Amino acid sequence: MTGGRRALTCSLAAAAILLGAVPAAAESGGWRPIYDVVMLWLNFGILVFVLVKVLKRPLRDFFQDKKDELENAVRRIESEKQRAWQQVEEARQDLEENKSRLERVRKRIFEEGERERDQIIEDARDQSRVMIEHARRRIDNQIFLARRQFKAEMVDMAMEMALEQLPREVTEADENRRIDLYLNAAR
Repeated sequence: MTGGRRALTCSLAAAAILLGAVPAAAESGGWRPIYDVVMLWLNFGILVFVLVKVLKRPLRDFFQDKKDELENAVRRIESEKQRAWQQVEEARQDLEENKSRLERVRKRIFEEGERERDQIIEDARDQSRVMIEHARRRIDNQIFLARRQFKAEMVDMAMEMALEQLPREVTEADENRRIDLYLNAAR
């Protein structure tokens, strides 16, 4: 049944109920109150019928448009909600990645610090070895120079002593022998 027929049926049913009340009203005092009630309901039925007939399509279209707008709004809000959840999930993933990246960077910095510390210690050891070697060379050089100077002083002292004692100990026969040796060596 369409909406107009339904309204008309409802109006007629209401009129029939009222007509059932006609005998009771007739006993009370006349036909005019019954007529007024029937006409009131008949006019109401006609008004409902006309309104349904005239406003059926515009109201249906209005309500359909409102329904479509609401459905579109709900879909749009749902898609925005979905996008928001995706952004939240992406933000969580980014946060997790950043945490793991931060941990890796922290670990790498710590390892690089340990490597640098070890390198500094190794460089210091190498430098101390070089310094110790350089000090040994300087000490050896000073010892060498001291020995050389000592030998030179010893030679000088020996020469002085020899020059002091030789004239007393060398005889004329010793001098002749030395001259012979010199001449024999020159030949």
